[in-house]
Amino acid sequence: MEVLTFWASGFPFAADLREVEEVLREPNFSLPKVILAEELGFGGFSGEALVVGGESPFLVVVDEVDGVTSLSPAQIYPLPTLIEAKLRFPWIWALAYREERVLWLVDLPALVPKGGDADVP
Repeated sequence: MEVLTFWASGFPFAADLREVEEVLREPNFSLPKVILAEELGFGGFSGEALVVGGESPFLVVVDEVDGVTSLSPAQIYPLPTLIEAKLRFPWIWALAYREERVLWLVDLPALVPKGGDADVP
């Protein structure tokens, strides 16, 4: 599985590369947006954006994009039961272990922009 790795609020994340149409280093916010730091409850504004495609494209704003890497099925683990029961982010679907780092795997299309606005924060 090819994934795009990125950071938000100090946490490492990864998402299926097929869900990302483009990475914007200087987002213009012409599309509805989800600011991942706010979704995590940390607030603030981040610097780069992922364009998530589909019928209603939107931006996922993150701190920094690392790049593309491959994950094998052996590197992907279901969320531990205790974490899954307490986690309030249904868009996090699994964990991956790569190069001595745990990545939170994100289902980008499951993130839905609130209100559909495209205002700059």
